[in-house]
Amino acid sequence: MGKWREAALRYGLLFLIAMFLVAGFWFHAAFYDLGLGPLLLVGSLAVVLVVAAVRLAFSRRPLGARGAAEIQIDPGTGERLRTGGATLLIRPVTSTTPPPGSLARAVYPHGGTAGHVRVRRTYRRLAADLTEREATEAGHRGLAAFIEREKGAGRWNPEDVLTLVHLEPVGD
Repeated sequence: MGKWREAALRYGLLFLIAMFLVAGFWFHAAFYDLGLGPLLLVGSLAVVLVVAAVRLAFSRRPLGARGAAEIQIDPGTGERLRTGGATLLIRPVTSTTPPPGSLARAVYPHGGTAGHVRVRRTYRRLAADLTEREATEAGHRGLAAFIEREKGAGRWNPEDVLTLVHLEPVGD
């Protein structure tokens, strides 16, 4: 949807909300004749609808878009997820990671989806403090193999802070 068209749609929604509120004030006097119960029910429903509509109108997400989180994985991690095992990602602390407990789509760097995962746990650790078990859980032959791979890519610095993300596959 075009930028201008979406802005017009959002402002049109706000205009309709404003008209609804003005009409509500005009009909306000008639609600007193119905009694306190209906006044509370209808008034509360109107407030909830107005708040939900304003949140939708002011959200940064494009209208109609789903808010599913994505987490980028390599093909080896995708294979471990497909076989049903929980897995560990070792990522730079600057990368965006969904919060623990959230569902996310596992996507490959060059496109394609490996499936859906639940982020079980995240924590940070200095690169120098990684353990053999963490490197193995992340799909490497060991800590030395992980360090060699990172050195070869020019990314190894023992003083870097890394984010470790435990994922578990969920059914699609």
